[in-house]
Amino acid sequence: MVNFYKAVLTASFFFASVFLHVAASEEISDQDFYGTYCVTDVERYRGGLTTREQALSRQHEIVLISEDEFSLWGEEVYERPLYRIAKHPIMTEEGEVPNYQQRFGSFYGHGVERETVVTFRAYNASAPNEGYVFEVVDHQLWLFLDGWFYKLEKKDLSGASNCDSVANQG
Repeated sequence: MVNFYKAVLTASFFFASVFLHVAASEEISDQDFYGTYCVTDVERYRGGLTTREQALSRQHEIVLISEDEFSLWGEEVYERPLYRIAKHPIMTEEGEVPNYQQRFGSFYGHGVERETVVTFRAYNASAPNEGYVFEVVDHQLWLFLDGWFYKLEKKDLSGASNCDSVANQG
């Protein structure tokens, strides 16, 4: 009987995820995210190998999202990237522990008021299981990476070569 309930719950979660992915795709497109983003805030949210100095050095770094290129801080570059947008329900049952892929910012205390999480995933066709997953929150992208939480905001650099110039102006 327990296996029956597990099967029903698994099937329900699968269909809900598919429905939410379709709904997300209809509401939001890749082009909505095209632009230049600046890291505006960096916080530690758990342990990781990235040092404090390395993480904080990302402040005002650039993330570029376009049809032809995805660039994370100018270090990780994908030519002709692929993008995927999805919505995920937040697990709210007492005692339920989400698996690693379901641990969004709310699991670590960020954005706990959300009922669903919208994600924007950037990856390379040659390595579809790798890439970067951003949470979409208001007009920001949130990146949880190796124990650090990076908030990114879309900026119009208007000829500025980096986000430091924009940050110092406003």
